[in-house]
Amino acid sequence: MRLLAWSLLCALLLLALGWGRIQWQWHQQLMAELPPKVAASLVNSQDRQTSLERSTLRLAQMTLTPRDGPGWLFAPPQLTELALEQAGEAGSPVGGEAPPFWRGACWPLDGQRLCAHWQLQLVPSPSGVALTSLLMGGLLSLAGILLPSPRRWRRWQWRHKLARQGVSPAKAPQLAASLQADPARLQQAQDFAAAAACSLEAALDWLAHADWPGLDASGRDWLALALRQGLAAETALAVACHPPQLHFDLAARQVVIHGLPLRLSRTPLLYFYWYAQRRRAGLPGYVNPASHRPDRAQGQALAALMRQHGGHGKAIAELEAQGLRSKTLDQNRNRIRDELRQALGPLAEPYLFDSTRDGATARYCHGLLIPAEQIGGILDESLLINEIGT
Repeated sequence: MRLLAWSLLCALLLLALGWGRIQWQWHQQLMAELPPKVAASLVNSQDRQTSLERSTLRLAQMTLTPRDGPGWLFAPPQLTELALEQAGEAGSPVGGEAPPFWRGACWPLDGQRLCAHWQLQLVPSPSGVALTSLLMGGLLSLAGILLPSPRRWRRWQWRHKLARQGVSPAKAPQLAASLQADPARLQQAQDFAAAAACSLEAALDWLAHADWPGLDASGRDWLALALRQGLAAETALAVACHPPQLHFDLAARQVVIHGLPLRLSRTPLLYFYWYAQRRRAGLPGYVNPASHRPDRAQGQALAALMRQHGGHGKAIAELEAQGLRSKTLDQNRNRIRDELRQALGPLAEPYLFDSTRDGATARYCHGLLIPAEQIGGILDESLLINEIGT
């Protein structure tokens, strides 16, 4: 079908070009031969119009053949009509405009304007037109197959761009087709690849994952963090889809935030747990004790908690001997903050501390930002994610 369409288009184009070429050749030849012959026939003539009529008869009987021949697209042309007339004085508008080049021409002679009108019969050669148009149509069809279309060219550009960014040749065509339909996906994939420290190919696979549209911006950030910490794909997806909750596994010395297990230093972990239990119990933020008067009651309670969960002996002894001091609280809060930020980056902020000044004592009061209902107790081991990022 494509070959037929190209052939028909080529036939029309060739006929138009061939017709114009032959007509122009005849025009050039007739204008080279007619003016001198007509001028010679009018020498010493008394009646110019009668002489023009005689010249017309004589010239009509003359055999004219284009110098370059008619080519293979048309049968030999025939001059079927020729007429000469006097069209007024040279430069005068009388007589109207000159005829088109394929129907005649005008020229000045002795201050007069002479015009010749002719009719050329051109008959296309069926075999010549058919063979030439089929040949050209076939060549154009072949070129359309071999040469890339704009769409294929753009897809090739996408494939080349993906190959330069490390995408495997086996997956590049499929990914190029999806990116051609949605170019913005490439920037999304590049951003996610940078955030998750993964390859562009892996990032594009994630963008095509069935669960990707269901993740909000926060979920995608957690997914990138989990992948960056080395978790497997399904585990990382579970972290991304996990509710924003805080759990503790004190036996394993880890805290589970948003489904992601994190190892913390032993003493900061137990202080974090102490603040979390206060928040879960609905207690207000804890006001730092005065620098010269440690809180001995809370020191004994916190020491008992540490002894129960394998706390550091030196920290337990200090609490029992000196009580809970403001300096110790500040140091451990800072260590909790530093370790969580190092592990989670900006995602750690909702799980850190809210610090306000107590109106009664003018000392700072500290409590966790996370709502009480999002804090769990010590996790059962069967609920834990076993794969822990390093």
